[in-house]
Amino acid sequence: MSTPSTVSLIVHGHFYQPPRENPWTDEVEQQPSAAPHHDWNQRITAECYAPNGWARLLDHEGRIVKLVNNYAGISFDVGPTLFRWLERKAPETVRRIIEGDRDSVARCGGHGNALAHPYVHAILPLADSKDRATLVKWGIVEFRSRFGREPEGMWLPETGVDLATLELLSDYGIRYTVLAPWQATRVRPLGEEQWHELGSDWIDPSRPYTCRLPHGGTIDLFFYDAALSRAIAFDGLLQGADRLADRLVEVSHSSPSRLHILCTDGESYGHHSKFGERALAVLLAKETAPKELAVTNFGAYLASAPPTHEVVIRDGSAWSCAHGLGRWKEDCGCSTGGQPGWRQRWRVPFREAINGLRDDLQHLFTEQADRLFTDVWAARDDYIALILDRSNPSVEKFFGAHARRSLSLQDRAAALQLLEMQRHALLMQSSDGWFFSDISDIEAAQNLKHAARALELASAFVTVSLEAKFLARLQTAKSNISSERDGRRIWEVRVGTARVDLAHPVALYAMRSLVENLPEPYHVHSFDLHRLSLEHFPLINGTMIVGGIEVSSSLTMERKEFGFVLKWLDADGMSGCLFPWGGEEDLKRWLEAFEGQVKGLSLPGYSQATPISLKMLSPEERREILMALYRGWDVFRKRYDELAARTQGLLRAFFDEGLSPPEALRAPAEFTVTRNLEESLRQWLSDGGTDLYRSLLMLADEVKRLDLPQQEHLQDLLSRAFGMRVRRLCECPDLDGLRGVQEVVDLADRMGYAMDRPESVALMYELLTHDVPPLIERVLQAESRDECNLVSAVLRLGERFGFSTGRLRQRLRPIEERLAADPGLWP
Repeated sequence: MSTPSTVSLIVHGHFYQPPRENPWTDEVEQQPSAAPHHDWNQRITAECYAPNGWARLLDHEGRIVKLVNNYAGISFDVGPTLFRWLERKAPETVRRIIEGDRDSVARCGGHGNALAHPYVHAILPLADSKDRATLVKWGIVEFRSRFGREPEGMWLPETGVDLATLELLSDYGIRYTVLAPWQATRVRPLGEEQWHELGSDWIDPSRPYTCRLPHGGTIDLFFYDAALSRAIAFDGLLQGADRLADRLVEVSHSSPSRLHILCTDGESYGHHSKFGERALAVLLAKETAPKELAVTNFGAYLASAPPTHEVVIRDGSAWSCAHGLGRWKEDCGCSTGGQPGWRQRWRVPFREAINGLRDDLQHLFTEQADRLFTDVWAARDDYIALILDRSNPSVEKFFGAHARRSLSLQDRAAALQLLEMQRHALLMQSSDGWFFSDISDIEAAQNLKHAARALELASAFVTVSLEAKFLARLQTAKSNISSERDGRRIWEVRVGTARVDLAHPVALYAMRSLVENLPEPYHVHSFDLHRLSLEHFPLINGTMIVGGIEVSSSLTMERKEFGFVLKWLDADGMSGCLFPWGGEEDLKRWLEAFEGQVKGLSLPGYSQATPISLKMLSPEERREILMALYRGWDVFRKRYDELAARTQGLLRAFFDEGLSPPEALRAPAEFTVTRNLEESLRQWLSDGGTDLYRSLLMLADEVKRLDLPQQEHLQDLLSRAFGMRVRRLCECPDLDGLRGVQEVVDLADRMGYAMDRPESVALMYELLTHDVPPLIERVLQAESRDECNLVSAVLRLGERFGFSTGRLRQRLRPIEERLAADPGLWP
């Protein structure tokens, strides 16, 4: 096929974050540095991943004229470990990403924007052949489960490449990948014998190339335009809505190239550059781009312009290291952050320690899993099916395909523990651990946590200490920070505090049961808990609970039964213990022994008891438990209500005189208003009612007057209520439904809460673009004043959200004028 006559543009975003989950709980813990958000995944989602799904295209007055799904316009990949988090925590953003790929498939002749990605962001040329194959296969299966199609291309982590990796991609049906222009060594036209040696020059990135592989196959390669890509980050092309589009228009006119490829971290669009997604939206909407500049994707371009040249790659190279792959294995000089004089000599022993542990764990897996699976490596490759779906039918299907025989529950648990051991052995190879300046950085510590979890799972199958061997290697990885010392010290300080055993969720269950009735069964983190027994005993100024719990890991089927006794006294705090479950009669003996112990006696013969303490929990969980106890303290609430009522006149006088009241005077009012607002808001959202709404407006005024900090959970409540009411209005458009929407918006305004979250703005956009136009046509035909008023009110609401409604108002104007001029149509 001939080369396209237009100038083609491919913009690729590599969306990825390092894994942040605690390997024991499978949850991301609170990260104060990401404030006001819970963690960095949540913050970057708010700044980048979600806004790119609903990027705002603005007019010259700054009003929204269109919401653009950037994922439908750009080429992109999403790291599978990040995608897994997004699926659980930001499902609407995931839906938008998948819709974007689906739209691109329809628009680009069956070629989608999304590229696959190996399951872990590991440098594939540094992985051994078995791990490399598993990572690629898991990435393909994960992609297929997300997008419902086979991937044509795969983005390589850090574009780390060698011929063995390319051959593997080709074997698994991957047609192309993308590299940096300095990752090629020579090139020639197809059919010619003479090679052109590139030397220090970079390859021409304006065409695709074919690369011949050692075993006779081929794979197609694209090389991105380094200068244009670098300009995204360093020339400020995203700082201003039109700058990116204008630069690309200029390039398309001045350059003879018919293809331009921009590749950057996807986080450039919104996280690294605020509102960068809007600059991308301008480009994709072609508001300023000429018709001869066509935005496309890699698969569609290959279909229209197959390679005419072949290339030889620079074996063992990457896009972010000038020394090949040194950044992930040696002190090559590449690093990010750090202080003058810092070196990265720690990388060599750290890589050796991780690789040595990988080999030990593979040997153990082969030895132990062989008694359970017909083919241990085929079972590991297929384990991605359980990672994506841990339902009982999925588990049955997996064991039906791979088990040597019908496995007992104990053998199934052993099999899953071995497979989870291997999953963490892959995660500990994430490239982030070597990328930055020091082994004490959080990314290296995260790799160590995955190594620790893998070793913990391995310990059930070996008598020798693999951990001692690993730590001896790790001790030679010296930190640049004297207080951090070395990898072993970091392991002891950072990893030990992250460990969570089966007692953790039981202790959390018991503490939560002090203040609330938990459902049966109960799921927390990656654990399932089933109640064996539970009794509450009210005490003077406190409470005591006694019970039993069966806890199991939903990942590994590890299972244990615990009994517990826990007491809370308002004056003395918390005391209690966990112990092996021995039935109801044994539980009574524990209760009697505990009551004696708290009076100064010891627990006779019960050496297996574990004291229950808030220290068993994460800082976030501790705060949650203490806040629940605080909210449940009725005496405290009553006293503060009395104080707030008695001091409201004095407090008002301070405010009326423009003076700041003392904290002791403010505190009762703040407590009472915050609690009443939350309770009233929940009740109003559930039951409605004019009187309750008026009360809420008054409380909102108090919140503003007291200058109370905003509460994320109240923002969530308002956003959910807005969503429900807008959807109800779309289903049945009438003035009552619109009034319900306006009430939520008015209340949010009164409280100072912004309603411009991407999902809320998207709902307004859907209302204005899909529901209002047919309603206007109905008004024009029926000449209904009520429906005309409804449409006018919806347009005013849209304007409150920043939308340009000029075109819709222009369409409505004739009937508004007719209704105003004809007295017979007046109400």
